[in-house]
Amino acid sequence: DSGGSHGNPSGHRVVAQDRSERMTGTDDDIIEVPWQWFWVPTPGEDLAAEARWLTATAAVFDRWLAERRQALPTAEETGGEQANDDDDAGSGAGTTGSLLAQDLYGRAGELPAGGRLVWGVGFDADGPRWWPVQVVVERLGNVVGNPDYLLDLVGARTLIDGVAPNVTYLSTAFGDGLRVVRAERGPADRVNVLIRAAIRIEWPATADGPAMSSDFLLTTRIWDMSLAAVAGSGVDLLMRQMADAGAPAPPDGTPDNRPTELVEN
Repeated sequence: DSGGSHGNPSGHRVVAQDRSERMTGTDDDIIEVPWQWFWVPTPGEDLAAEARWLTATAAVFDRWLAERRQALPTAEETGGEQANDDDDAGSGAGTTGSLLAQDLYGRAGELPAGGRLVWGVGFDADGPRWWPVQVVVERLGNVVGNPDYLLDLVGARTLIDGVAPNVTYLSTAFGDGLRVVRAERGPADRVNVLIRAAIRIEWPATADGPAMSSDFLLTTRIWDMSLAAVAGSGVDLLMRQMADAGAPAPPDGTPDNRPTELVEN
């Protein structure tokens, strides 16, 4: 899958958009939103590939900005420094797209060992609808036994002011997960939404290797409340794609639609 008409910033693509995915904001509000998810390279692993990623990702951001003529994000919306609105989208290293790509790349380098950064966008009929969502994915190891501890890891059993969290359960062909959404207060009492999700993925044995089981933790924080209505289900889609990535290869001559870029992780 080439990533559709929205572009593919290099070979670090997780998977192209799922055009039929149903995104659920609340029990009473169901919104259809396609998503794209992309890996951010870990700085220092392959400098040439990372330079290509920065250039390609910057170009994608600049094109989206030009198509939508969107206002620049605030620091809270991007989770980092606000871009300079005097930047020229065609000027190269100083473009808004370049600054956003550099910010993602820098954040990937700040993660502890075992963590990877993924960014994703939700689309409407005219293109990207919201600013990129940043998800930290941590592989907890090859685990056996009861996955019950994942409930505590995401706070599924933690009451806040006597209120139980919003918990959504997920089933895939290769394992089960869950997602917790919790409202928090940030600087200046501004409300944000913390999303934590976890999944145990169990890939079957293949001719090339034994069966494997790994637990993953996903974390993101959302400041845009209009995005909060669909971001949780976007994270669900990401977990499904992570599980599908490790599926056994299809027989020779059969189309392989797996998001294989995830297999390395």
